[in-house]
Amino acid sequence: GEELLLADLPHGPRVDNAIETVARLNLGDAVEPLRAMLANRSTDIYVMPEVIKALGELDDRESVPQLIAKVRQFERDERILDWRVTIETLSGFGPEFSSTYANDFIARTPQIDSRELHLFAEGILPVLVAGHDESAIPHLVRWSENWSDEPFRTDMQSLRLFGRVTGALMRLDYSSPELSELRHQLGVPNAVVPVHPQNYVAGLGSQNDDIPALLRFASSTSPESTEAYLAINRMLDRLNREVDHAATREKALSARMQLQLGLQFLTEHREDQEHIQFSGRALVAHHQALSRLGDERSSERLLELGQTDPTFARAWLATTAALQMDLPGARDQAFTLLKTSAQNSSLFHEIYDDRLALLEAAVAAMGAQDPRWTIALLDGREDVGHRALWHFSRLRPAGACDVVTREARQAESRGASRGLLALTVLDEQCREQLEARIVEPGLTWVLRGTYLEILAMMGSPRLPKLKQQYGDEVGRGCLGRIEVIEKHRQRAGHGERTKGTRAK
Repeated sequence: GEELLLADLPHGPRVDNAIETVARLNLGDAVEPLRAMLANRSTDIYVMPEVIKALGELDDRESVPQLIAKVRQFERDERILDWRVTIETLSGFGPEFSSTYANDFIARTPQIDSRELHLFAEGILPVLVAGHDESAIPHLVRWSENWSDEPFRTDMQSLRLFGRVTGALMRLDYSSPELSELRHQLGVPNAVVPVHPQNYVAGLGSQNDDIPALLRFASSTSPESTEAYLAINRMLDRLNREVDHAATREKALSARMQLQLGLQFLTEHREDQEHIQFSGRALVAHHQALSRLGDERSSERLLELGQTDPTFARAWLATTAALQMDLPGARDQAFTLLKTSAQNSSLFHEIYDDRLALLEAAVAAMGAQDPRWTIALLDGREDVGHRALWHFSRLRPAGACDVVTREARQAESRGASRGLLALTVLDEQCREQLEARIVEPGLTWVLRGTYLEILAMMGSPRLPKLKQQYGDEVGRGCLGRIEVIEKHRQRAGHGERTKGTRAK
């Protein structure tokens, strides 16, 4: 990967893939070449976003000053997509790294009166909210008061942004008579609500008086219900902290009870699959909130939903929620879903982010102690397999080799090849198991050939005998690739390595 980065190559998949791979494999030696590419004005504009993302994934905080300079440059050049990538990378280091730029942006932007400023502002607001940066409040108030004249006042894009600015002010605990009245009106059944109400609902949750509004919109359709349940979870985080302090315990317990009773009243509505407002996503969010409030039936319901048809998102969402709350059996369910996906990923072509969310929850719950999540390395979809590799290269859980080699026989061939290749991260730790697996009867020629190629990369001393034994089965193409691998190892100075040494 580093050799490719240092090469003077034009833009193309080869460069992009090299940059993505060094980040995925957590190759710290690539940081310096990446910094050089970041500083080089001649770096291709299509490659630069990949460089920025890679530095973020490698957690290179020393590059923050350069990234801040880049985000200002992208703003001046109105390169919105590159600007967003850089903002997200800075935010990934922590809100404190992006809030300085965000505050500077809103301080020198008196009002939002162009399409470009709309796009920049929409990217800035999440940064300010995530950092709970109250110093931004005066500038956001100015934005809300000095809204542009026609046609922007009634333009739908501007109305959406106005709602987001107002929601951000609510999240930052700004108080005014107008916002107090808005919060009250949102909680009145059948009261008229502003355009794009989800943006105002997203601002709720910091006050106990928000509960009527949250319950109202939790019973509604998406996207309002989605924002309502997100706000309910934020409120529960706050109430759980307040319960631990004597000064706030009584009010916090009262609010929890009010919220629990209100949600229980909505359960029948949320379970009604014939209702026009039914949503599997909202159903899961509903039971997750009640489960957090101690409702045992909702905890059981989450596990039940996790065992429903995996081609629907609700099974993945419910299992993710169960993992996050560490419900009994949730880890087993997660392994079953990830295994089903590895065996036939095409069944889940409409489930993208939800599969990745389950993987993230599984890694967070299992970590290096329970290697079963590594079955995701075998997933036929690259986004899932690549994200699993990102975690695998950092955690290297013991037992991963057993999981991956055992399940590879039932996995799709494209996922199996990629997943087995990931085991080279473990180097000698996995070689003996691979040498044992390759001689098992019943392997496809593709899988046996993959084993041979990986053992060649690992410098297995048994490779000559294995090539002789299975050469006719795997074919000349595989043997040709092995020859290339062996020549590359010789040029790199690798002879046969003894157990315990590691490839450079």
